[in-house]
Amino acid sequence: MDITRLITLPKLSLRCALWLIAGLLFTYTLIVLYTKHEFSLLLIIAIVNLVLIPNILERSAQHQLNQHIERPEAYVRFENDTMFVGNTGIELAKINKVALEVVNERCYFSLPFNPTSPGQCPAFTFAASQRPAFQQYLRSHMKDVEILV
Repeated sequence: MDITRLITLPKLSLRCALWLIAGLLFTYTLIVLYTKHEFSLLLIIAIVNLVLIPNILERSAQHQLNQHIERPEAYVRFENDTMFVGNTGIELAKINKVALEVVNERCYFSLPFNPTSPGQCPAFTFAASQRPAFQQYLRSHMKDVEILV
């Protein structure tokens, strides 16, 4: 039995998540009104966070991994001392490791140790057949960086 299937929450659309929050808040308000319990802002914040935060993080991760690039050499470019992954620029001095992982016919590129914002790091996929050429391209511009394969 896969334990992760028991722990993972169902994926909700944003609209469904907002309706769920509205329903929970309405139910909580009714309970407070009819039982004379104290209103707790902390409980309201917890309800909203339990529903929205996993949803937002899941959407962000899925968007990055679903971004399939035809020409990775054109998508990752180097200008002066900066590496651009799409429109996101990262100073080369801050990059220590690059991850390239081949799964089936796709190669996953990511900078797992260089998040651009909390929970998000530059990532995309491309055809696995292009990995050797792309790896050589990266090595030619980033000599001191470890490439995890």
